[in-house]
Amino acid sequence: MRYLYLLRHCTTEYNESEIVQGACDSPLSQKGQKQADDIGTIFSEIAFDHVFTGNQGRHVETARRILQRNHHKTNLDPIRLPGLNEQNLGAFDQGTEQKLYNAASRLYEKNHHLEEGSANAKDLLMHHNMTMVELSSIFHDMDVSGETETVEKVRDRSLSSIAEICRETEEDSRTLIVSSGGTLAILLNALTGQEEDGCIMPHGTCVVIREDHSNYEKMGSYEL
Repeated sequence: MRYLYLLRHCTTEYNESEIVQGACDSPLSQKGQKQADDIGTIFSEIAFDHVFTGNQGRHVETARRILQRNHHKTNLDPIRLPGLNEQNLGAFDQGTEQKLYNAASRLYEKNHHLEEGSANAKDLLMHHNMTMVELSSIFHDMDVSGETETVEKVRDRSLSSIAEICRETEEDSRTLIVSSGGTLAILLNALTGQEEDGCIMPHGTCVVIREDHSNYEKMGSYEL
């Protein structure tokens, strides 16, 4: 059986400035660096056999800082898979989170026949009344430019990455996988079929999945 440690990258400078971060990138903030170091300490005795990330810098930086504190196979370097990148948010990338969530709130109200101003998409997301899968779909529907990725595309490419990882790793291996919040929410929902796994993970949170002949079971999680 394989054990997959699916971890959301640590806090970035854009996260702290509340700037939308989909296909664009930003380095870890000082807070994010400390988060990654703390996770590295927590994971220091886990003998990871492989490490995979998206090819965005925040994924790679998080993984490398974690590996620096690992007591096993310190020569590991992340293998980058573009399928693990965050959802491309098209015209919304590098805009303000407030503008994005305000627009999402109005569309959510329209879709659910609610009074305008009655919904706050970010609050709904944080309190698990809305899953990241639903919100990611709303992001796509809002973007008139057509540049934002669909949930289906993110799901397909991330599942393909997991299938590739399982082909390339040993059956009894432990693999660290670092990606982004939206992609991981969509991926975890697809792997487990559980709606709550479509909710956003805080930065630095890790969900452990056991894979056995293409069957995936959530085993637990680590949170800072």
